Amino acid sequence: MIYYPPLRTTWNRIQRVLANTVPELLDTLSGPVDTATVNDAEAQLGCVLPPSVRDSYACVDGQDPSSELKEGLFFGLTFLNLEDSLREWSFWRRVEMDPGSGNNPDVLIMMSSIPSGWIRSQYACRGWLPLITDRCGNYVGVDLNPGEDGGSWGQVIVFGREFDRKCVLFRGEGEGGWGRWLAGFAEELESGDGWEIDGAKKSSGSDGSDEEDDVGYQSYYYDGNGSGGGDSYGEVGSALRLTGEYKGWGVLEAWWDRSVRRWDELGMGLSQTEIRRQQEKIDKRRSARMSSGDSNHLLGLGFGGMRLATPGEDAQVAIPGTSHGRRQDCWERTSR
Repeated sequence: MIYYPPLRTTWNRIQRVLANTVPELLDTLSGPVDTATVNDAEAQLGCVLPPSVRDSYACVDGQDPSSELKEGLFFGLTFLNLEDSLREWSFWRRVEMDPGSGNNPDVLIMMSSIPSGWIRSQYACRGWLPLITDRCGNYVGVDLNPGEDGGSWGQVIVFGREFDRKCVLFRGEGEGGWGRWLAGFAEELESGDGWEIDGAKKSSGSDGSDEEDDVGYQSYYYDGNGSGGGDSYGEVGSALRLTGEYKGWGVLEAWWDRSVRRWDELGMGLSQTEIRRQQEKIDKRRSARMSSGDSNHLLGLGFGGMRLATPGEDAQVAIPGTSHGRRQDCWERTSR
């Protein structure tokens, strides 16, 4: 039996905290998605959604992008509504075949996961459905096509443009991962530990640039036709921010680090044997390239997402229609 706390209860807990602390943020949450819309989404994905994800969207359809407050629910990260989730997912389908990133052997050889083998060693995967985003091409989402060495359908993962080493979020493992992980977020809010209220107004956009923004699939920001996968922000109001040991960290970076620590405690974290094996493959490929006269560096994108980026523009990519499929048949062997 797959257990996770009732999503209505979890969302009631989250909304109760928001009402007492940052009511402006509560107002950004959208109402439920109807069953027909969820069914249409599954048809587009070609796979059913995990029950906890369906239950969650039956309570709250992410954050309303038309809200006056442009602030993410998850300490600044945005909870995607179902339409935007599909738009982001669709954008990354063309990345899978892009010779400079998703289909680049020099990139793929750098990919790995924690725990080892639980997530496919890919840069982009049809089975990764974004649910939370930093609007810079990095996400928390559910894995609908997990690795074959311990991974579970529906597990909650950190992935995206700057994450070479993907990670299954602790408490997000298993088929009911989203329900359990979200309940953990509710507990964190209720405890009051590790977060604070930031009431200062600020702009989350930037006219500057950073060389780190040149990492990964650049068309996420601009594809030559004015479209990409990010979004731009305006004025923001009161917000939730991480504090304590993770004060000043990027949220995805903090969640990644916290989960890796917990997996390490269970002996399932960074395997030195796996790291050496991967390094041997990288060295072998580098030697082969240098022998052939190609001295370009390998295009690894980051160890675990420890990078900064700036928001870009929204993806304008048509969502492909596919036939509705059963979970067991989802993309079998297609993303290898």
